[in-house]
Amino acid sequence: MQILMRRIIFTLFITAIFMLPLYAFAEEDQNQLQLSEQKIKAGLIYNFLKYTEWPPSKTAGPSSPLDICIFGSEDPLDGYLQPIEGRTVNQRMIKLRHITSVEDAAKCHMLFIGSDEQGQWPALRRSLVNKSVLTVGDFEGFSHDGGMIEFSSEDNRIQIWLNVAAVDEARLHIYDSLRRLAKTTHPSSGGGIE
Repeated sequence: MQILMRRIIFTLFITAIFMLPLYAFAEEDQNQLQLSEQKIKAGLIYNFLKYTEWPPSKTAGPSSPLDICIFGSEDPLDGYLQPIEGRTVNQRMIKLRHITSVEDAAKCHMLFIGSDEQGQWPALRRSLVNKSVLTVGDFEGFSHDGGMIEFSSEDNRIQIWLNVAAVDEARLHIYDSLRRLAKTTHPSSGGGIE
């Protein structure tokens, strides 16, 4: 009986030794997937800038910069937006800013809100009424709660939800090429999906 018990313990020990590296690789793969996801989101944000038109009242002129703001003290995109700073989109230079004040959000052309700042969204939404700020959120329900573009994940793929009513209210024009990439939500008509 004692010999059987020792063999079982020995077998479990050997199994654990061999499984530990597999667990470490699985965790590393998960981290790589997260990094890839943040890179993709940063690339999508750049494309949102290319396919959005702001009203003349929101711009100081054709050469004025596009202010892209990340709300909160943390960077939910792990610095992957940094390479687009200084690049041009539609002949306008991109300027990145981190903001922590709800009042500063109205000065942005695009505002990105990560999941860690989800609790600030109701106050931000109220402060951005009639301000022509493209809002992009990285948490579930953002587009149904008045946000314009929401990132979600489905079957290990990034999905984009577009709230057309919120975009129209903000007097922004989203080109069809971006609209075709997104699933459309209509919160004002019960949150239906197109």
